[in-house]
Amino acid sequence: MKVTARLHATLRRPVSDGYQNRVTVELDEGATVASLLKTLEIGLAPEHLLVLLGQQRIDPEHALHDGDAVQIFPPISGG
Repeated sequence: MKVTARLHATLRRPVSDGYQNRVTVELDEGATVASLLKTLEIGLAPEHLLVLLGQQRIDPEHALHDGDAVQIFPPISGG
């Protein structure tokens, strides 16, 4: 199945002409958010990320489906 991930802020990936913020990956049926994060080699613990499907927050055990589009946000601080 194919899942699209939109990477925000520091999770964007550098490419030759800027940054890539949208990645489509092929995952096995029954894949979860945790397996998506592992495939993307995010490097942060899932509980430190905000992952949305539509406008709903989903947890690392959430099962993904073909065609899902998730947004992934890193921890952000400011003042």
